[in-house]
Amino acid sequence: MIQSAVGIIAGVIAFVAFIPYVVSILKGETKPQRATFAIWSVIGLIIFFSYLASGARETVWTALAYAIVQIGIFGLSFKYGMGGFSKLDMICIGGAVLGIVGWITTKDPAIALYLSIFSEFLGYVPLFKKSYLHPRTENTLSWVIGLVASCLNVFALTSTQFNVVLYPVYVVLCDGLVVSLLVFSKHRVRHKETRVALLLPKSD
Repeated sequence: MIQSAVGIIAGVIAFVAFIPYVVSILKGETKPQRATFAIWSVIGLIIFFSYLASGARETVWTALAYAIVQIGIFGLSFKYGMGGFSKLDMICIGGAVLGIVGWITTKDPAIALYLSIFSEFLGYVPLFKKSYLHPRTENTLSWVIGLVASCLNVFALTSTQFNVVLYPVYVVLCDGLVVSLLVFSKHRVRHKETRVALLLPKSD
């Protein structure tokens, strides 16, 4: 089936998207948000299993790829990352923990999916802030590739059931917002630096 092939391709691209991200981290250019990847490392696994239990098949590969790589990046964030201890970070981590507790309590795959997505979104919140304030600490190329994978994942859908459609669409929206913030903010920073350079007196 075409959708199955597209889903696998989306998963592969999603995994590949993190290669320049990890390379950039090791070079000291990208500084992963610790709170974000702490949340995503746990929620990624929950989303994968709950999404699978909700009936998705062709579109689970992207979720699996994200879960595996997010755990690895969280490990790297201890040495190369930033953040994780601000008030916003702690609120998001606390909310994510509540989502996990809800998942354990309900034992319902559909509710677990909703709570997992909510918790994962809380991981996006510190990243949104970081992407706007410190765009150069993120790798735009990786996020653009990830967005392509997310869009392909939507085309891999074989069902219009809400529980199946929800996660792929949600990821497209969030990844799209990250890319938009990075592109806009990097342009803003460059423009500001250019203005400052023009105002500085020229040396003889």
